[in-house]
Amino acid sequence: MKWKELTKYLSLFVFAVAVIAVYKTFDNFGRILDFFHEVITLLYPFIIGFVIAYVLLVPCRFIENLLAKRSTPFLVKHRRAIAVSTIYIVFVAVIVLSLVAIIPAVVSNLMDFYNNLPSLIGDFVNWFNSLNLGVTIGDGTIQQIFDNEFFSFQKMLSYLNFDNVNKYAQGVINAGSGLFKVFMGIIISVYILIDRTNLKQSMFRFGKLLFREKTRNFLVKYLSRINEFANKYIYCMLVDAIIIFIASFIILSVEGVKYAPLLALMLGAFNLIPYFGAITATVLTGVITVFTGSLTLAIVAVVSMIILQQLDSNLIQPKLLSGSLQIKPFWVIFGILLGGGLFGVVGIFLAVPITALCRSILIDIMDYQDTKEMTQAVSSVDEKVFDRPSKTSPKDAEK
Repeated sequence: MKWKELTKYLSLFVFAVAVIAVYKTFDNFGRILDFFHEVITLLYPFIIGFVIAYVLLVPCRFIENLLAKRSTPFLVKHRRAIAVSTIYIVFVAVIVLSLVAIIPAVVSNLMDFYNNLPSLIGDFVNWFNSLNLGVTIGDGTIQQIFDNEFFSFQKMLSYLNFDNVNKYAQGVINAGSGLFKVFMGIIISVYILIDRTNLKQSMFRFGKLLFREKTRNFLVKYLSRINEFANKYIYCMLVDAIIIFIASFIILSVEGVKYAPLLALMLGAFNLIPYFGAITATVLTGVITVFTGSLTLAIVAVVSMIILQQLDSNLIQPKLLSGSLQIKPFWVIFGILLGGGLFGVVGIFLAVPITALCRSILIDIMDYQDTKEMTQAVSSVDEKVFDRPSKTSPKDAEK
């Protein structure tokens, strides 16, 4: 058998195997997804640890740089351990402070809001019926809503029977497992921060085994850019959300708005979502204030929140971001809608830095194409100039 025929049959065999592999992949797609889900579940502590370490890396580096400038040899030598310890003490203190001061107030507001919900809905029904739109909500409708299983405390108690003990036990086990994963993630994040230099070197060495130098340089370039965009955006938005939470809490409390801590927390959290978040939170604040206070108070609250959002958009955020992302509002909205549709809440939060990265890559591609075309044009001009036969006079030829 000739070598060409052998190569032909070998190619057909490889193609057939590839077709079967693709078919089997789609045929068992559910099992493959289940397998990846199991792998990700097992890696949850490492994922949590990486996220925590990534968020705390910038303040950790800041403290390390401060300690490196000290003249005390002990501080310089152990600056990383001291920085990590300081960051985690502050991290735990913030969590404890939130649990002690902020969360009880928010929970109290939520319980109060839940208890007043029937009267609030009744006020809404009266207001809606007073509009005379030709559609009215009967008095029995509200009673039917609160006779529903969701609002029935007796119905909730009926679920507490021995037949559901296994479900409750499984829920407790799942909650305990989740807390254990978070705890392990915190421990892993400590090791990541302390030993990050060795981990980085190991990743570079592993990358040398997998990729060629050109591919490796490409990955390093754009991974560094992702890190730059994500760091800048995440920290700036977190700081901005905290500023909005504190400012809105003070403003709403001074105005006498009910549920000020709960509304301020909502305004700060929604502010993490560009454009849509601030608008949605302001509208909800106005609606809740109408039924818990008065129309005048709601207008005052909405106007004050609009002024705060304008100050945030035109003064605070530009100072924090320093124009580093440079994305037009259209592309921000496009990224949020696309990211939210594909990946939910995570996609909404990461839409802006990912859109900035895509914009950066497109600019690099266009710059490369322009440079390539310019180089080709210059080469073409050079060929026409230098390859053209020179016109010499007869006298110059005789000389």
